[in-house]
Amino acid sequence: MKKQGESRSSVFRRSFRKEFPVAVRGEGVYVWDSAGNKYLDLAGSAAVNLIGHGVPEISAAMTEQAGKLEFVHTSQFTTPIAEEYAEELLAFAGKHFEGGAVYFTCGGSESVETALKLARQYQVEIGQSQRHQILSRHQSYHGSTLGALSVSGNKRRREMYLPMVREFPHIGMPYCYRCAFDCTDGCRNCGQQYASELEGAIEGAQGEVAAFIFEPVSGATLGAVTPPPGFERLTAWINNQPASIRTPGSWIPTNPAPRCAGAIASVTTSAWKRKKRSCPVFFVISGSAPSSESSQSRDPGS
Repeated sequence: MKKQGESRSSVFRRSFRKEFPVAVRGEGVYVWDSAGNKYLDLAGSAAVNLIGHGVPEISAAMTEQAGKLEFVHTSQFTTPIAEEYAEELLAFAGKHFEGGAVYFTCGGSESVETALKLARQYQVEIGQSQRHQILSRHQSYHGSTLGALSVSGNKRRREMYLPMVREFPHIGMPYCYRCAFDCTDGCRNCGQQYASELEGAIEGAQGEVAAFIFEPVSGATLGAVTPPPGFERLTAWINNQPASIRTPGSWIPTNPAPRCAGAIASVTTSAWKRKKRSCPVFFVISGSAPSSESSQSRDPGS
């Protein structure tokens, strides 16, 4: 806390119970504060700065682009760099996203919010307007905005805002340390049992489920928990469902539909291999480009 007589910071900080060092410089895996103290950035600045601090190629690329064009609104223009990078992301995403499209956002929560809206819009477009529920898992984390919070499963983070968020069903998290099932076989049967939970939740919603969102590796609220050995049975079950998307962080629309069934909300660090540059990128990938003949086509950012 500030001593008596000292001015309070104008920055709304993450905690009022401690003083924060003032970071002034970064190089590689290290950060220096204004007092000259050196810190090892073990978390990569919340796991988004995986390429290190002070990388000359990044500042050079940003300066070069800003000198040409700093911003145009996507409702009016596209840019060569956006088109080029979207192609690279689709190629990286794999064959299940061939013919798809990339929607760039400013952060992970915005990516999830966009995917929520896209999942809902898709169901409306195909005449399934009753589908609005988003299934997710207990103890999951999908972002800090209200929409993302509504599909997250961390009770402590949700409880204050419950009157403001939608409540949707949650299924169990495949977490061997506190597994809900008999794990005498080393959790190999858990995948099928968790898959049964998902199937039961879909059936219980009586045709109102629009999508299922999950983290293959649970991060922020479980500490990088990997799925048990039997978890592939859940993913195999998902893969056999109509209109499923089969990549990390995926949405699984649950009604029979063409291949362009849903969207993946992803926060990733991806590389421009040709230019030997890397940077954090936030985006949503849809399984197929939207049809120009759609009767209710909307801008996913609106």
